[in-house]
Amino acid sequence: MEILLYIGIVQSVFAMFLMLTKKRIQISDTVLAAWLFLVSIQLFTSLLSITNEKYIYSGLFISKLIPFTYGPFIFIYAKMLILEKPVFRIRYWFHFAPFIIATIVFFLFPYETANKEEIRNSFLGGEILPIHKIYSVLIMISILIYGISILYLLKKHEQKVYNYFSYDSHKTNLRWLKTIVLIFALTYLLAIAARLSNFVLNIHNPVFQPAIFPVIGLTIFAYTISFFGFNQEAVFVSESFMRLMQRKDRLKAANQEEKKAHHKYERSGLKEEDANKYISQILQYMEDEKPYIDGNFTIENLSKLLNIPRYYLTQVLNEKLHKNFYTFINEYRVEEVKARIIDDKNQNYTLLAVAFDSGFNSKSSFNTIFKKFTGYTPSQYRKANLANNGKAN
Repeated sequence: MEILLYIGIVQSVFAMFLMLTKKRIQISDTVLAAWLFLVSIQLFTSLLSITNEKYIYSGLFISKLIPFTYGPFIFIYAKMLILEKPVFRIRYWFHFAPFIIATIVFFLFPYETANKEEIRNSFLGGEILPIHKIYSVLIMISILIYGISILYLLKKHEQKVYNYFSYDSHKTNLRWLKTIVLIFALTYLLAIAARLSNFVLNIHNPVFQPAIFPVIGLTIFAYTISFFGFNQEAVFVSESFMRLMQRKDRLKAANQEEKKAHHKYERSGLKEEDANKYISQILQYMEDEKPYIDGNFTIENLSKLLNIPRYYLTQVLNEKLHKNFYTFINEYRVEEVKARIIDDKNQNYTLLAVAFDSGFNSKSSFNTIFKKFTGYTPSQYRKANLANNGKAN
């Protein structure tokens, strides 16, 4: 286990350093760096605990308390990524109340009555006091509750993504963050299972130690976050908001404007004649300018080009066309591909080249979307049209 701890410590410190040295640090990066710092502290004290007996009590203290912060940290990190105006609000500190309460209770029930060998056995898998068992269960409950909350938050986020972006990527859908949550939940479930097997079944397999599973999970987390977290930016945050963040005196007005912008459709004040006008304007612009050819086209781009508020665009697309922005744009891209496929001038181009020229930015999304809208794969569609053209000639 010592080797795993060394790897985890180095990687978590390295990942924290990466987050804090980005060219443009966002609040989500700061939250993540703080989380990585605590991860490195837990791994470091765990290493001291198994290599030097005088640190056993400190290791037990850290291993039972810091995990209470993991759920809140990943929840707040997810919020900072998906909010259009990510601000760390005072109410977020309440998520750390269980950690504070657990710390107070821990000092009220010290382990001084146990000798170092008993504490060492407890740290590696045994149980010495009822409060120890309670902490293990509460940590698991905390991680499960926050895990479920984060998965629900990310599910709602995915729905919102399709009303904003015309493309799909790990930076926008945040599926990699789901993987992080599942890793945490799984590792701590395994830790609880190992502890129960040691206590109930009296199994003391040195390989199946409860302490090793969080170490594995935290090490995997540090590696994963180094890859994805460093390149991840807030999904919806705009340049205008970044400028607003530098002018704190205007932050209150910006938040009030955001609340007005997200009223329910029935409160939006959009009149029927205006909605029809917007739809005509959108459709005409799509036909004339073909903005969907830009692979990174978003609803915010369309809003600026047409000078129509973004929330009105979302509303009219959903209510008048019964489509989200993602579907609306990619239907045009599919039609563009179909038109180019049957054009003799494009017969020497590969299907992927045609797809990229039509606005798609990945092979997988192109194949998936094209088949969804046409019922054919791109190659099947091209062959069928070539055959039909041959018959016509």
